[in-house]
Amino acid sequence: MIKKAKILETTLVNTVNEFVKGKNIEKIEPIIKANFYNGKRIGDTISAYIIYWWDEKIE
Repeated sequence: MIKKAKILETTLVNTVNEFVKGKNIEKIEPIIKANFYNGKRIGDTISAYIIYWWDEKIE
């Protein structure tokens, strides 16, 4: 088996759900980005997801 990874940037949760269908997922890691307004931190947002999965196919 081969471990693969893909970064899905600026995507919706539904897109992630569609991408992972049928894959042997090991882990999904969100990439957290701080939001600032007028120089003040106002919170965090998920800017992308890193998806790791196992694939039996050798390319």
